[in-house]
Amino acid sequence: MAEQKQEKGRLHLKLNHTPQDFEEPVVSFRLEIWSYNKPVLLLRHTTTNISSSQVQDLKVYSIFDFDIGGPMSYKDDFGAYDHENGSVIAYDESQVYVATSSRPKPDGWEISSPLKVKVESDNRDLKNNPEMGPMDIATALQCNLGNLQPGASRSVDFALASTHGLDEVKSLLDDSWGFFKKKIR
Repeated sequence: MAEQKQEKGRLHLKLNHTPQDFEEPVVSFRLEIWSYNKPVLLLRHTTTNISSSQVQDLKVYSIFDFDIGGPMSYKDDFGAYDHENGSVIAYDESQVYVATSSRPKPDGWEISSPLKVKVESDNRDLKNNPEMGPMDIATALQCNLGNLQPGASRSVDFALASTHGLDEVKSLLDDSWGFFKKKIR
């Protein structure tokens, strides 16, 4: 971790990544995380190429295992991908719903057993399955950002909302993009 600071309700993190067999860092990841006094989490992930070579085929993933209801009931979770707004929604019989989405809209998504959500060097794309459950699930979003020239940066914004009821969580997730714009200024 290259940097960590907290100010005005925001957490700022900076991590530098040095791949195996490299002597110097290749990319820097900046994370800004905050809320807006609502049951939402706002996250901006910025990748900067700090090397002298192009980074090829940059992909950013957001993976969550919400365990709705805690350890006594997480095996009854459901997940579904909402194609209309590009969000993945997790819920259980308690009517607690969690939804997450990204800007740009995700290029991939997955809902699966937590141990089966995997990104590997020979298979870097999520499965794009539409739904799963009842079981212990994890949810994932994938954003394909392309090639990154030396010194260039690209950002992905993630919003996460949680509340009771499907309509309420969709509305809160939509509203959170407005909170995001207001807070990011």
